[in-house]
Amino acid sequence: MRGIYSEAFHPEQTECRTIATARQIAPRTQPPCYKMFLLTWLAIYPLITGIYLLFGNFLSALPLLLRTLLLTGVLVYLMTYLVMPHLTKTFHKWLFKP
Repeated sequence: MRGIYSEAFHPEQTECRTIATARQIAPRTQPPCYKMFLLTWLAIYPLITGIYLLFGNFLSALPLLLRTLLLTGVLVYLMTYLVMPHLTKTFHKWLFKP
């Protein structure tokens, strides 16, 4: 594994052995929780509203467990792959502002 392990020669030994070394990479900062809360809320509210506007009649005919299964599945997919990547790029300066 390049970057995690390095070969080190020990004079008292006649062979090289692999030792784990700590990576010298700056720790990645995370945005404050309240900013992620607001950004997630900003994304979820219009998505749920839009899903209910478009598919409300269809969803209301389904049993509660199936309705919530479909709603959460669609919502998590949209949030993970479409909405949050776009929003984090858009609000990057605000999210990571010191």
